[in-house]
Amino acid sequence: MNVDSKRRLQLGAGIGVFVFAVAFSYFFGVTEATGISDYDIYLVLDVSGSMIEPPAKLASAKNAANEFVNAMELDTSSDIRVGLIVFQSSVATRVSLTNDQNQLNNAISQLGAGGGTAMGDAIFDATQKLSAEARPDAKKVILLLSDGQPTEGMDSLVAARSAKTNDVLVFAVGYGVNADMGLLTQVASVTGGKSYEAVTGQDLVDTFRDIASVIISPVVQYGSRTMVLVAIPIILFIPAIEKGLTTFIGQKQKPTTITCPKCNRSNALTAKFCAKCGNPLRRS
Repeated sequence: MNVDSKRRLQLGAGIGVFVFAVAFSYFFGVTEATGISDYDIYLVLDVSGSMIEPPAKLASAKNAANEFVNAMELDTSSDIRVGLIVFQSSVATRVSLTNDQNQLNNAISQLGAGGGTAMGDAIFDATQKLSAEARPDAKKVILLLSDGQPTEGMDSLVAARSAKTNDVLVFAVGYGVNADMGLLTQVASVTGGKSYEAVTGQDLVDTFRDIASVIISPVVQYGSRTMVLVAIPIILFIPAIEKGLTTFIGQKQKPTTITCPKCNRSNALTAKFCAKCGNPLRRS
């Protein structure tokens, strides 16, 4: 095989792996069941006064929440239920756990903002509702969004410890430059969850979409992404990989005998003269 044909074969193999990984991610990344399939989730959204300005801030929060709800693909046969709690100076449950996607979207679209930030109260109330309403076999999750710091109510870390005691996992998202990421990270960490920072409205939408993907299919999502990441260096470094393998195989296949050029007798590799004809043995 000439060099050009060999190179084409190498590229074809690498591209084939890449295409398979992308196709696998696209067709199976959000549909295959993994581990836990039942989730009861409360969206806990900050609608304090700081969400009013600029006006696009609240609109982006609504878009992100709707993206999350739509990604769940809720219906009467769904294994996932979602509820909506909002907080400012007080906490209000807008939608209890449901698989009615339209009800959730309508409630989100009607949200307004004003008042203080009772984050701890919101976490605690959501935990209590999950403990009372969640199905026995469902994973209990709070998806918390805040754009600032708590100004009143229960201490957020005390509320987070209550969530942990009740087996509630918290995903905490800080929105904008004034979000208290240190506190949100601690809240999520206490429960074994994860924190995210979203500086812009688009960051927030993307973050909620990513969290939805992790919840729906964590194993398959990460597995397919890993395949894509593996395929890229395979394409880029196939020649180096092949050279390394060739060298390794060549070292493993070193000759163990030396052939006499005069009589073709095989001799031990350490022999200086042919055992049959006495001819001196030369080594390259």
